[in-house]
Amino acid sequence: MCGNHLTVSRRPTTFGLTICGGIHQSWSNHQGNLRVWEREKLIALVVLVGFALALAAWIVVQLRRSPYTPLQSALYFVNVLMTRVLWRCSIVGHLNVPPNTGAVIVCNHRSSVDPCFIQLLAGRVVHWMVAAEYFPLPVVGNVLRFTGSIAARRGGIDTASTRQAIRYARQGELVGMLPEGRINETPVLMLPGRPGAVLVALKARVPIIPCYLHGARYAGTFWSSMVMPAKVRLTIGPPLDLSEYFDQEPTGDLLGLLTRRMMSEIAKLAGHPDFEPQLAGRHWKPKPESTDIVPGKNDRFAGVARCRQNSRRGQSSVATRLHMQSNRRKP
Repeated sequence: MCGNHLTVSRRPTTFGLTICGGIHQSWSNHQGNLRVWEREKLIALVVLVGFALALAAWIVVQLRRSPYTPLQSALYFVNVLMTRVLWRCSIVGHLNVPPNTGAVIVCNHRSSVDPCFIQLLAGRVVHWMVAAEYFPLPVVGNVLRFTGSIAARRGGIDTASTRQAIRYARQGELVGMLPEGRINETPVLMLPGRPGAVLVALKARVPIIPCYLHGARYAGTFWSSMVMPAKVRLTIGPPLDLSEYFDQEPTGDLLGLLTRRMMSEIAKLAGHPDFEPQLAGRHWKPKPESTDIVPGKNDRFAGVARCRQNSRRGQSSVATRLHMQSNRRKP
């Protein structure tokens, strides 16, 4: 009995020790796994922090090397997204202007965002001459000032803005100009050209870079081009060397001759070498583009803009007729 009792009593004791040993081993393994997991977590955290610091250091170095200010760099990033994704811009050719060398970039004018495509390939700030009416616009005016744009009056030659453009070009910077003076909404390849770009190039003694834009969309308002998808192709031509005319007096005849030559170079990039450019008259003054309508997701705002313009024209014509009739009735 006693031996059997001892035998029976030993079995649960061995079983209990086995269970306790298993629990202890499991707990040890669990603690070991926790330590391994914490170590791996710490390693991953160190790697992420190191990557973030390396990225921040790279951004700082790039900003110091960049010709743009931090705010301009942010705007340039947005511009790349818009031109590459929404407007699907492709580029043909290169901007053959050495660093720290001034030039005047000219292009045909088909939309309110044409300068964005030129900026995509410039690699540095382009000081665009922009109609002064755009500077009071919310957001747009701030962007224009941050990017170093030049406010210019429409029609004639704005002496102050022209002198500022000449200073920029002489200092080795890029100046952008749209010689048509307004957005071309006609089926004609280009509107009559203005001589301002040629005058700036001659006075600053820099070349002219002709460019041609195809596919940019415009629906009657400044904002319409910002939201309309497009497929744009930008073609850059070789620099137009004007050095043989630098020492000549920029007379009207010379400016007209070189303006036609400049417009012809743009037409060649469009595949129209036989295009005969016209010059805008001395007192030419374009109508301002509409900036009072914010477009939605479709082109219905273009119709609204045209209706408003037609309404204004109709009102003015009615007022003119009434005025003429009243004058006829007078003795």
